[in-house]
Amino acid sequence: MRLRNKVAIVTGSSSGIGEAVALALAKNGAKVIVNSRRNISGGETVVKEIKKIGGDATYIQADVSDGKQVKRLFSEALKKYKTVDILINNAGESKSGKLGDLENWNYQFNNILLSSVISSDEFLQIKSANLRKIVNISSIYGSTLGSNTSYLAYGAMKAGMNNLTVNLAKLHGSKVLVNAVVPGYTLTPPWGTNDVFSDTGVNKNTKIKRFVYPEEIAEMVVSILKNDAMTGQIITVDGGATLKDLY
Repeated sequence: MRLRNKVAIVTGSSSGIGEAVALALAKNGAKVIVNSRRNISGGETVVKEIKKIGGDATYIQADVSDGKQVKRLFSEALKKYKTVDILINNAGESKSGKLGDLENWNYQFNNILLSSVISSDEFLQIKSANLRKIVNISSIYGSTLGSNTSYLAYGAMKAGMNNLTVNLAKLHGSKVLVNAVVPGYTLTPPWGTNDVFSDTGVNKNTKIKRFVYPEEIAEMVVSILKNDAMTGQIITVDGGATLKDLY
């Protein structure tokens, strides 16, 4: 797929990985709908950055775990751009919690897995004769190789997103290609603004001895979108965090 003039919605793109993906898509000529639930100023700033480099972008505030707001998001996008060719399901934040913390389970379900289901369903209802694509942003915590017992609900929802990726790819064949990117420890706002990993254990738990950068995740997303022979794939970009030495 050539990205020039393609229309892309990137959920949760006011900062971090979503912001990097939005900028990377714009640099490749795509028209980008930037979205966030709360960080309106951040989303508007991303749009300004895209316009600075000559790109086309619009900010639409919406909580993508709410079906009515997702319908509005897509309605406004279609009104402006007539179609949506690409959906990046990125929205959702990680929260730790114990097994019996049902409030946390509900929160993670709504903001990670349900939001991806609702957004994907709305995207798939758009009638188009053109090839279209979905990329889900997952996490190594959703992998059996990289799970974290402090993030039970978050990991389970990301695992669900991986399964959703494969099943949507099976259902929609050559018309809509669906893949996922699995980031490792990525230098996003929750980690702070400095590439200081010695106190976080990241240096001990990755082969590259540093954080993955959001731009490196974005590069993979762009590569997947450009490749028309990929569907149903779960691609890990984790700096070797899930590699384990055997003794």
